[in-house]
Amino acid sequence: MQPVTLIAVDLDGTLLDTQKNVSAETRDVINKLKEYGILCGIVTGRPVESTLILCRKWGIEQSISFICGVNGGTIYDCRTKEKENF
Repeated sequence: MQPVTLIAVDLDGTLLDTQKNVSAETRDVINKLKEYGILCGIVTGRPVESTLILCRKWGIEQSISFICGVNGGTIYDCRTKEKENF
């Protein structure tokens, strides 16, 4: 079995709780993924810019490697700060 190198998650109904926040336990797991060298990204229908603001609010901005926003129409590399529109 190959080791896990990347995890991508949706926001609503997946990563977020019923109050639209990231729980402390989930935040801790996301932050630990980076320590293990596992890329963690968000895939969402939301725009990249508003997703970045929310990541700051939730305390996971430094642990997210990429955001695939606008239902796959935009990919943002959080490490290089480069955005590509499709």
